[in-house]
Amino acid sequence: MSFKMAPVDEWAFAKELPSKSQIRLGFEGLFETKAKAIYLFTVTTGLRKGEILALQKSQVDFDLRSVIPKHFTRKKRSGITFFNDETAVWLQKYLMKRKVDSMKLFVVSE
Repeated sequence: MSFKMAPVDEWAFAKELPSKSQIRLGFEGLFETKAKAIYLFTVTTGLRKGEILALQKSQVDFDLRSVIPKHFTRKKRSGITFFNDETAVWLQKYLMKRKVDSMKLFVVSE
């Protein structure tokens, strides 16, 4: 009995990814503190939308600029991820400015 692997298709990435300056332009085009915080958090942590929306404030460590998601299933484990100083600044601005008292890091519907 032989075991054969299914063929692996090539990754379907765009031939040209956005440059750092294009990513910066996207950020600068935003006006709301919340939008800027979410944008930078997404770009710097690499977390997916569902993971970000499920995060609670207690999972963010501002001293270490890290995120410890609680997404553990039988088949998948999420690891610690980090964010930069600029993201920390915008995230703290957003948290201080928001009016909703919630355990969630980002409240998208009020």
